[in-house]
Amino acid sequence: MSSRHGSSPSREGNSQAARLERAFALLQRGRAAEAETIAREVARHHPGSGPAFHMLALCRKANGNLQGARQAFETALGHQQHPLVSAHGSLEGLDRLLAT
Repeated sequence: MSSRHGSSPSREGNSQAARLERAFALLQRGRAAEAETIAREVARHHPGSGPAFHMLALCRKANGNLQGARQAFETALGHQQHPLVSAHGSLEGLDRLLAT
């Protein structure tokens, strides 16, 4: 069912996933600044999205912003459905992840 603005929640989710995939592709090509711009925008529009904050953290780390990366990883960890939670369970190990 469509919202009043013509987009369904599933369509928004697909758009979010596509944009995060684009950010990841850019990050892999060494275009971390462009990837961060996309990830930041997705996270701003979807503040409950663990994957958006995870991507933002990866981009910030690649750009040398370790404090910003830590903040974004902490936000991603706050979203229980995100794989970082099962991978780390808590902030334990986060410093190790940022150091690599």
